[in-house]
Amino acid sequence: MSDSEEEEIEVNVFTHKGTKYFINPLTKEVYDSETQELVGVYNKETDEIEEEPEEEDEEDEEEEEINVKVWTHKGKKYLIDPKTNDVYDFDRQILIGRYDKFFDRINTEQELILIKQKKEKREREMEKNREDDRETDRQRKIEYEKWVVESARLRKIDEDYKQRQYDEDMPVKFEVMENIKGEYKQTFLGYKTARTNRVYTLLLKPYGMYDPQTRKVDKSIKPPVREGYEDSDEEDLDAMIDELDAEIAELDTEAEMSDEDY
Repeated sequence: MSDSEEEEIEVNVFTHKGTKYFINPLTKEVYDSETQELVGVYNKETDEIEEEPEEEDEEDEEEEEINVKVWTHKGKKYLIDPKTNDVYDFDRQILIGRYDKFFDRINTEQELILIKQKKEKREREMEKNREDDRETDRQRKIEYEKWVVESARLRKIDEDYKQRQYDEDMPVKFEVMENIKGEYKQTFLGYKTARTNRVYTLLLKPYGMYDPQTRKVDKSIKPPVREGYEDSDEEDLDAMIDELDAEIAELDTEAEMSDEDY
């Protein structure tokens, strides 16, 4: 070694467990007093001279032992790693691709990159579809919750209105359906009070009393005249009702005759 390459190290005499050494006071490196070779590094806490770990060759670290076997594919010899299916050139022993058992072919590195890119793209699309489905489910849930709230609101309004009709005994639309020769037909259309079951015509004239048990109207019992309709003559009202009943019966007869003609 030339003088320019030599590096002067300042050391002190160091005695450890009866043996004389040289020690670098800065790095605590300990050298043999006769051969001046590095022995180790002094550890003050343990009072021991510890050997320095051997430096591993970088190439050895990077190298990884791969177990391959001779493999013939479509009449040509290769080397293949049975764990990864990586395929190597038989003569040059360089990686040339990966064997696809499903398609029975060797995919090159470029093809593997394209396959990987397609796989990643497909996974991204699937994730996007899943996210879209989750968003659709969230929107449906929101719409359903709105519908539940709105339905409850409308149901409450309807219940309140029906209760008001009952409390105030309001007239509500009312029809009578009767079985005439095997066919149900409307024989009356008018109003019925919600609580007292008083039946009135469409002109709010007294007609009869409805019996919820028999589901029939007893025309012999006339309800009181409603306020604002007191000027109507009762006999004229009865005559008008009889006349309307006759007209309805006549229309029903004509309809039956027309059916028979056909």
